[in-house]
Amino acid sequence: LTLNGLWVRLMMQPRPRRRLGLATLLLGANVVAALVVIEPLSLGRFDLTEDRLYTVSPATRELLRDLDAPLSATLYVSPRDRMPAGYKTLQTDVEDRLEELRRASGDSLRWSTVVIDPAALRVEDDEADEEARDDTEALAEQLLKDGVRPFEVPSVEADGYGVTRVYAAIKLTYKDRPEQIVPRIQPGALPYLEYELMMRVDRLRRATRPKVVLIAPVERQPVEPNLAK
Repeated sequence: LTLNGLWVRLMMQPRPRRRLGLATLLLGANVVAALVVIEPLSLGRFDLTEDRLYTVSPATRELLRDLDAPLSATLYVSPRDRMPAGYKTLQTDVEDRLEELRRASGDSLRWSTVVIDPAALRVEDDEADEEARDDTEALAEQLLKDGVRPFEVPSVEADGYGVTRVYAAIKLTYKDRPEQIVPRIQPGALPYLEYELMMRVDRLRRATRPKVVLIAPVERQPVEPNLAK
């Protein structure tokens, strides 16, 4: 906006052209220098949503910081251009949440993204991409064994409604424990993604499975006749 204002003044007032040109040059240089200085800094983040949807809970921070080994999270997702309209920003949204969890964990959590296209698995007549297709199929086969598979999502096509197969899953790896999978991530479930992840992290960090005991009351309580039927 400032540069636009200087440009308008330059056009309307031709006399101080040199002075305005020099001011514009200096302003642009200062802006570039400020961006170079600010870019590597880790500035604070503020969650101004009513329910603090983007704030990591204290229980999550404690759980992640109590880990005695690195926790790896791998996001498997379809390419953005293959996603339906409502899923275009899903990869960015999930990555933002994983980054928030990494900050809260004190770098105990490490995450990465693997882009895999289900449509590439059906390509059979393109010899030029045969090697890439083989790699994709090998990855898809391994993911299928791990419990990660594409799912169908309704989409609006140019000539009507259709169904698109997409990948959107997270695999958690910790020590030599069995991997935990969040098999299906949808935009509407993003507010609950932290809970879904931490529920599985809690399973990973337990050396043994807890035993749950159900105890019935010693004395039978009277039951209404209609309920008894």
